[in-house]
Amino acid sequence: MRLTKSMMFLASLAIVVASCGPKLEQPSIEARNSEILTVKGYQFKDLNKNGELDAYEDWRLPVQDRIDDLISQMTLEEKVGLMFHPNIAVSPDGVVKYDLTDEEKAALAGVNETYAGPIGPGGQQPAGGGMAMGQMRRTATAKDYIEVRNFRNILNNGVAEPKLFAQWSNGMQEIAEATRLGIPIMFSTDPRHGAKLGAHVSGTQYFSQWPSTEGQVGITASRNLDMMRKFGEITAQEYRAVGLHMILGPQIDVGTDPRWSRNAGAFSEDANLTSEMMLAFMEGAQGDKVGQDKILVHLKHWPGAGPHEGGGGNWLVYPGNNFDYHLIPWKAGIEAGALAAMGYYSGTYYDTLNVNYSYYISTEVLYNQLGFKGAICTDWGVVGRGPLNPRLQGKTTLKDNMEMIINAGVDQMGSETNNQLVIELVNEGKVTEERINQAASRILQWHFLLGLFENPYVDPEAADIIVQSEENQAAGYQAQLESIVLLTNKGVLPVSTESKKKVYAEGIESAAIAKYATVVDKPADADVILVRTTNSAPRTGGGFGGGFGGGAAATEIDITYPAVYYDNIKKLKATGKPVVVGVDVSGSWVVLPEDWEETVDASFILFNPLDEPLMEVVFGGFNPVGKMPFEIPATMEDVRNNLEDVPFDTNGKYTFGYGLSY
Repeated sequence: MRLTKSMMFLASLAIVVASCGPKLEQPSIEARNSEILTVKGYQFKDLNKNGELDAYEDWRLPVQDRIDDLISQMTLEEKVGLMFHPNIAVSPDGVVKYDLTDEEKAALAGVNETYAGPIGPGGQQPAGGGMAMGQMRRTATAKDYIEVRNFRNILNNGVAEPKLFAQWSNGMQEIAEATRLGIPIMFSTDPRHGAKLGAHVSGTQYFSQWPSTEGQVGITASRNLDMMRKFGEITAQEYRAVGLHMILGPQIDVGTDPRWSRNAGAFSEDANLTSEMMLAFMEGAQGDKVGQDKILVHLKHWPGAGPHEGGGGNWLVYPGNNFDYHLIPWKAGIEAGALAAMGYYSGTYYDTLNVNYSYYISTEVLYNQLGFKGAICTDWGVVGRGPLNPRLQGKTTLKDNMEMIINAGVDQMGSETNNQLVIELVNEGKVTEERINQAASRILQWHFLLGLFENPYVDPEAADIIVQSEENQAAGYQAQLESIVLLTNKGVLPVSTESKKKVYAEGIESAAIAKYATVVDKPADADVILVRTTNSAPRTGGGFGGGFGGGAAATEIDITYPAVYYDNIKKLKATGKPVVVGVDVSGSWVVLPEDWEETVDASFILFNPLDEPLMEVVFGGFNPVGKMPFEIPATMEDVRNNLEDVPFDTNGKYTFGYGLSY
């Protein structure tokens, strides 16, 4: 009897079934559009609906045997579909958009959304007539992407309540299971566990709240490996609860040039500390053996995007001959079992090619020298950017770009949807079907190891309990506390709570202060002034090009603490009241004013914690333990003179590992 969507069979998780041979652990099996086969007391899904147990359906077999069998049954179109990693965001109401309405089809007639262009993953909803970072194309539907184009790797950066999120994931998997071979979807997401959402995922934060909007630099400041391991465990737990399977991260770029605008998404300026923290995260998230309760990491950005020329622009440079230093985290991650790598937007002077177009960088170094066994995916929009080589840039088509990328050894293209171009390349003999099979084999490891062929479904009711549970929230709150770095203190901190002080605050919610002190409206009425700012403000240079490796930086990238904030701090200081400043590090590192310690009475370096843990530190409820994961340069001149690929060469005013306590 074939099971319908309303008739499901759920085999108990981890039950042991007796047989003539060795006892095997029966994995969780759930089918909604396939039959369940029972063979020698074990249960399997008849994904291709032929009434027989095929090798790819047999969870007892080695993964590579299953992959080989599946690829032998796949059409060229189905294999090519695996090589695309487009975006579809969960809908806030949890309802799958199966197809366009007639009205939508009429409105979108003639709209060209065949590729995402030069911008990476990000928000959820299209704005105006165009597409912002990572937004789902208006033409994207489950029918088109799953049934027609055969996409089975989808980036979901959307936001919804956990129960609705899980329902949506199940609905998408049901559609995939009903197809000819029943290949499930591997859903990826960018990091989404910040105390406040930002960067690539925006909206209401339903997941547990940890320091940093994207990246692990805040937890790295704690130097707490157990906490980083716990963060990985909770990330996996909450992702799997709603049907997510891969984190597009962690970002293991080593921030050796303080000007690069994505430094704050990484771990540290130190390659060895980056490796230690990455391995702890991987141990928690991926575990010794990836299975139905774990997620896969997708390390980025190959080959280490920290050393951009002048801190920005198109090119990775190594004036200190320190290329191998940036490979330290990659070697450690590969040895620990990383099976996904994301190539960056920029190029190297080795062959003046974008790293995704370079056979040397992608195949010779990553696969042949480092022994990588997984799949490479481009960063989002790399195909549209072009190869960067001066002789080729602007002279190639999207089809040319795809040909170069695939033949360089890259297996998957982030954000792209024009699968027909790759099919044409194979039919024209420009890309071999053997190369397509190789890419498909590397990618399918993800689906099999995650147990998706056995059970891609989740329990919406359980998702409501697991995601942002009290236990997970408590762990994230502790991480926020330990991430806070006390940079300077003239004895002002901690602020006494014995008699409620009067506090004037800017950039901090009054409710977070009211537990400890009385909030006043005028600086002159305060006993102490608290100010929270960031290191980012409109300034010359950098921009999107400098940050993501796009156009060359025409002007200097200045990372001096913004004058608009500092001028205000000096005005507050002129009141004669003690001033305490917290600086949230966002993007690049920062150069503080030379008279910083003369102006402020105490200061913190922050990695985007909520106001509540910050106030707990300010008022002495928690003694700060955070240590700098990078050094703060003494001056911009020191930044200009630094070698982009070399750490700790900016005459650090506050050195790596610096941090005060009470």
